[in-house]
Amino acid sequence: MPRFYVMLDGDRIIGGYALLRSDLNSRQDLFPWFACLHVDPEYRGQNLGGQLQTHAMNEVKAKGYDKLYLCTDLTDYYEKNNWAYIGKGYLLDDEETRIYEYKI
Repeated sequence: MPRFYVMLDGDRIIGGYALLRSDLNSRQDLFPWFACLHVDPEYRGQNLGGQLQTHAMNEVKAKGYDKLYLCTDLTDYYEKNNWAYIGKGYLLDDEETRIYEYKI
């Protein structure tokens, strides 16, 4: 890691995500991290974000990990995909962020 993945529609990049060793300096004990999820606004509403999350979970499982983490300020999005809120972390600017865990 790190690994970056893109989703294509033909030759157009319409989404992507990253798997990182670390995404929060305040939580170096947790890894790997799911980060940078993005789906082009024109393609939203088609569960592509969910497909990218599933892809990440399969990649992590293939690498022998049994958990995956993310940090976000979103609420209610990741919970729909069975992520569990496990507490707060702190970004580089000392802003709080929410930490989620997915058990593979």
